[in-house]
Amino acid sequence: MSLKLSPKQLQDVADNLFLMRSPAQAKLPRPQTTGPAAFTAALAPIAADPRFKDIGVGVVDVTNADGVHPPNVWLNNESRSWRIASTGKLAIMLAAVQLRDDVRRILDLGILSKPSDFDELFKMAPLWNLSKNQPGSFRVSRITEVPPRPSTIFDFDVLPVDFTGPIIQPDNQALKQSIHDRLPPDAALRELSWEKLPDFKFSERFWLMGAFSDNVAATSCLSEIGVPYMKGVERVYGLFDVSNGMHMLLSDGYSYHDLAGSPVAVDRAKPSGATYRPVTDQEYLDVEDMFSDKYTLKANVRKSRQPGSAAALTAYMIALLQHELVDPGQTSTRGDAGCRTIQDNLADGSQLSIASEIAGRIGTLPGTTITRQINKIGILQVSNGEEPPGITCEFVYMETKDAGTGKELKYAVVGTGIKEHGPDLGEAIHKALMTL
Repeated sequence: MSLKLSPKQLQDVADNLFLMRSPAQAKLPRPQTTGPAAFTAALAPIAADPRFKDIGVGVVDVTNADGVHPPNVWLNNESRSWRIASTGKLAIMLAAVQLRDDVRRILDLGILSKPSDFDELFKMAPLWNLSKNQPGSFRVSRITEVPPRPSTIFDFDVLPVDFTGPIIQPDNQALKQSIHDRLPPDAALRELSWEKLPDFKFSERFWLMGAFSDNVAATSCLSEIGVPYMKGVERVYGLFDVSNGMHMLLSDGYSYHDLAGSPVAVDRAKPSGATYRPVTDQEYLDVEDMFSDKYTLKANVRKSRQPGSAAALTAYMIALLQHELVDPGQTSTRGDAGCRTIQDNLADGSQLSIASEIAGRIGTLPGTTITRQINKIGILQVSNGEEPPGITCEFVYMETKDAGTGKELKYAVVGTGIKEHGPDLGEAIHKALMTL
């Protein structure tokens, strides 16, 4: 390792890394049911409805929220842990924008400038040993084994440094269409393949992961970030805090390829350059549903590498809407940048995105128009190994307008452990909020 830093320089760097923050500085508050009596009374019948009795639910109503008035929040079964499937890709997205902010902060120090220096920095055990967190809180030693690789993720020739590839703007449909048109032309399933992967930059794969829930794109992004860093982000934010009902700890990718035996280049233009790394450091954690895992040949497994609870996802949603991810407390514009990047790359209800079942139902209600939508749905079918009738997870924010009354709503729905009645749940929530 050629990078040499003085003890003071190492400490300066450590002071600007997110994973070095104490939980008191970064931990998201566990959401609680809050709001006027009319709000909670309108939603209370949902908890008593047999269709929804097992579903973990979080409703975040920001219709009248501002800097003075917080959002109204309603929760039910929020502490139960379920497989959240592709909704867990939100953890990869958060880790990516958090890492981007780390790199930007370190660049501002004027200590490092070369991409290769950043790769070496994240491998340095003396750096991670400066952590103020309790030993084992995010298994710091693991980070040096598969550290983030900034040189393959970021373009250091732009200011501020950003993901390689084009910046995805929500209204740039032509750019999105051009990325989608380069996917393998499979008539049945238009998804990225490992063979075509080297033709796509990080920003393009980031968008495919968020908007289309593309499994290869998600796994490739995680390969470059490293599972240990991502798990650290989840833990330091408190998204994984079992004693607090927070169960979000994605620890694996979504597509399986023998990257050790059959290497895949990160960039087609650099055939002798970096290759994708195997995903390591997986953890199996308890969940409510059963799954037959064809990769481990275990049947009826109540453990998952994709666990999550409505409490954790609701905390994520609140922070995302309030721009408090990346820079908790909003002490600068950094939180705005990080949260906007995540929002701009999620599904938006257009044809160039994967649909939300909840939003799909609400958009068909008489007189109801969805004027804005972002979502990340997770789906596990019986054919995937899930117990009948399958399971879904919803993470969706909508802005709606009623043609008859002119009433406008701005609210989010989180749903975990949904087995059959996701659309019905969305309809029930919307109609309840319309009565307020």
